[in-house]
This record gives sequence, structure tokens and C-alpha cells, in this order.
Amino acid sequence: MSCVRHFRRRSTSMLTSGVAHGRTHPGGDSSERDVAAHSSGAPMKLVFTGRAGAGLCDWESFALLRDNVQHFVEGGLQSGRFSALHGIARAVDGDACIVDAVRLRLEVLQAWSALWSVRVDGAAVSSRTRAIREHRVVPAGGSVTGPAIANVDLLQFAGNWSAPVPKAAGSFVTAVLSLTNTAVAGDLLEVRRMPSARQPASRSGAAG
Repeated sequence: MSCVRHFRRRSTSMLTSGVAHGRTHPGGDSSERDVAAHSSGAPMKLVFTGRAGAGLCDWESFALLRDNVQHFVEGGLQSGRFSALHGIARAVDGDACIVDAVRLRLEVLQAWSALWSVRVDGAAVSSRTRAIREHRVVPAGGSVTGPAIANVDLLQFAGNWSAPVPKAAGSFVTAVLSLTNTAVAGDLLEVRRMPSARQPASRSGAAG
């Protein structure tokens, strides 16, 4: 428990001195423009902080990968095989969460391989993702998936209809893989949400 408290203090310090000034891991997907855009009400971002540094990614890219893992790899229901990936839901709900860095890396790599044949125009979407976009509350554990409607659910990926889902989710994938490139057993990533006026946090208390 003491090591987790120490990690929280250390990661909060890194978040303040790094992300707040636009500095992140070289492999991440953030810049001073990201931080400035957030402050003006831009789409939701997720902030990752760990031993290798800090980085930002678009929430939409995380949701795309997560939803399609649940739909195509887990058969529509969370199976426990991707517990780190689903665990990020706590951050989306506005709470800080800590995930195992090595496990998250392995899950993202598994998702990359398993979903490479799925194109954006054949992607799935979850009821939770739709609810977040509509400012409604759906607990992560109760989320179900179904075929996405391209001109409704996938507007953020317009122009990339033929791209593989993992490639379209590159903002999230790149942030995770770059920050966990040298991860070893015991390394942790703290994930926080940068709230947006467009997508307010819902503190449902659900994990997953």
C-alpha cells in the first residue's frame, strides 16, 4: 500500500511538471497544443503517468479499441482477459486509476493483433460509449456492444473507414506502447481524465 501512495505522489508531481507544460514521453501523442485545446473545451483526453514519463491520448481512440476488444475478442461481454484495458473506465468516470503497466502493454498488443482485420467501417460500439457522448450514465460493467453506425458513432474517424481499428486507435495505442516500452514487473501507470465541458465525468463508481 505504501508503494502505491508513493506512486500517486510521484505521478502527481510528474503530471504537474510535465503534462501541464506540454512535456510528455517522446512517443506520446501530446503537445502544448493538446493542453491548450483541452482548456478551451476540446474533446476528452486521458493522461497516463508512469516511470517512463507522461502522455496524452484521445478518449475516442481508447473507446474505439476497448469497444472492439469487447465485441470481437471477448464475444460482447467483459471476460477478465483485458482487465487493465477495461479498468481505465475508472479514469473515464473521473476517478484516478492505477493499472499494471506490463499487463496493459500485453493487452494492447493482443488487441492490435486480434483486431487488425477489423476495419473502421465494420467496427462495433458500446452502449457506454454512446451514453458518454450523450452525457448519460452507463456503468462500465453493464455495457453491451453492437455494430456501429458509421455516420453516427464513428464521425471522429471519418476519412479512415478502411483503416484497421488498431491503426485508427493510434492515439491510445501509441501512448500506451511508448510509455511501457521499458516496463518491468511491478511498474504502474496512473490514468486520469482531463474533463471536457462537452463530456462531463459521471462518477458512477463502476470499474471495468
